[in-house]
Amino acid sequence: MTRLTHLAPRLLAAMSLGALALGAQADLTLIGRSSVSALGSATSGQEALMLKDKLMRRDVLDRGRAYSYLFDLSMRRVSVIDHGLRQAEVHLLDDSKASAVKAVKAGFKMDLEKTGRQHALRHWKCLEHSLQVTMPAEIGGEQALFQLSGTVWLAKDTPEQKQMDNFRSVAASPEFLVGLPAVSKITEDQALGVGETLRRLSTLGAMCALDLQSRYEGTGRMAMLSQRVPTRVSLTYDTFKNDTLDEKAFGIPAGYRTIDKTPATSAADPAAQKAASAKPAANKPK
Repeated sequence: MTRLTHLAPRLLAAMSLGALALGAQADLTLIGRSSVSALGSATSGQEALMLKDKLMRRDVLDRGRAYSYLFDLSMRRVSVIDHGLRQAEVHLLDDSKASAVKAVKAGFKMDLEKTGRQHALRHWKCLEHSLQVTMPAEIGGEQALFQLSGTVWLAKDTPEQKQMDNFRSVAASPEFLVGLPAVSKITEDQALGVGETLRRLSTLGAMCALDLQSRYEGTGRMAMLSQRVPTRVSLTYDTFKNDTLDEKAFGIPAGYRTIDKTPATSAADPAAQKAASAKPAANKPK
């Protein structure tokens, strides 16, 4: 798997980070729908996002195929599951602080303004904001300006938004961006820009919904192509519940094949070494 395809399927799950930022003492499950289109590839379907302390599970149903993404923040690890293939790939999450510093050095800028509109999601008051993001970037060996624009709905000071630092810590990590196989054409700079955007949004409130479009401004061939066919992402949560979640739901199902995609580690990085050496619990079927 190349670096581009390793990053590319990950845009939509990055959008789930708004919900990740909720991280509360009580368990939380959000249910909604999402869609992504990128350079001719598109996907849409239903979503369920489950949070339990430092564990997260995201389930996606895309045109009859089921996928799950299991995040273990204490181990800095994500398992990407294709239930149709009965297969799981395990990836290591990068350090979010380093990614955030990289985005700032690249010239990342974000403007967020309230529009005055709002809607309710149970007891949440979701306020609409207009979002504009720019960051100098490179695409196809050419210099360009990455742009992300659209609307986001945030709910501030909700009871479910406590202890969010556990989840915010992975927001800016490109390795966090794991999503559907159908979406395979976003660049590393797009991943970095989206990750830093979501890291900052997570400090402002719980994510209720978003509708965003990304493109590159420039005169190069790839930038011109992105202007003709921009990447579009939407995510809407319709409801949520606080039922207690079984910790077994955050493990790889019994009998699934596990593929370790974690990079080679060194003694200089004990945390990464610990995460990479800890194999997922793929229980043998009885």
